[in-house]
Amino acid sequence: MQTLRIPPNATPTDLAFAARAVDAAEVVFFAGGNQGDYVAWRGSPLMQAVQRVYDRGGVVGGTSAGCAILGASVNDATLAISESITSKTMMANPFDPAVHFTQNMLVFPPLAKTITDMHFSVRDRMGRLVGFMARQVADGVVPGPLPVVYGVAVDESTALVIDKASRGKILRQAATGSAFVVRGGSPDRAVRGEPLVYRDLRVFRLDTPTDHYDFARHCGQGRGYPLTAVGFPAPAPYEYTPSDPYSATGTAESCP
Repeated sequence: MQTLRIPPNATPTDLAFAARAVDAAEVVFFAGGNQGDYVAWRGSPLMQAVQRVYDRGGVVGGTSAGCAILGASVNDATLAISESITSKTMMANPFDPAVHFTQNMLVFPPLAKTITDMHFSVRDRMGRLVGFMARQVADGVVPGPLPVVYGVAVDESTALVIDKASRGKILRQAATGSAFVVRGGSPDRAVRGEPLVYRDLRVFRLDTPTDHYDFARHCGQGRGYPLTAVGFPAPAPYEYTPSDPYSATGTAESCP
């Protein structure tokens, strides 16, 4: 195992050296920190090498900021630190000037039309995630008259592992922890300067090691339930239906 510590001000020579090391790897894992440092490498020889690891059947993963860069759309934290972008931020105004996205840092077919998030339940990031999803539709990143966008999020001490057949299962370091796949269409209201209203969302939650989600068919074995998220002008709170979107009972689901 080799650890590469690449500074934010890395030179092209530094990135080329790191790319050569990655080209010899079977697994690449991005540490936590600031995803703004990672997105600066978009299109670089280093990220091209990471893509080649995946394309030849290797494993690519990450934690915290390293998880944030794995989706097709990335909350890139280039205008403000990620921690300052909360559910209250996104629900009060999904076009808050602190929010910015980078597209296609890496290309993983199971995570097409998807944005990821982490530290999920403990930091109440459901409103933040669906706000990110709403922006992908409103900004035209996910186009079409009937767009479909996904959010994938994990709790702390929890990993979602997706195999070569696009089947995802959770691994946990603690006794509890879930992964969430949220599906949405066009938001009811995603307008600059106005609170977000997003109905007809669908949450799929993986709670146990036997739960799984098929990212090719977008179905799985776990708990499913509808979700509505309604924002109000700051500093008012926001509302979810169900009120606790992290542990709602839902119904048992399986692929047909």
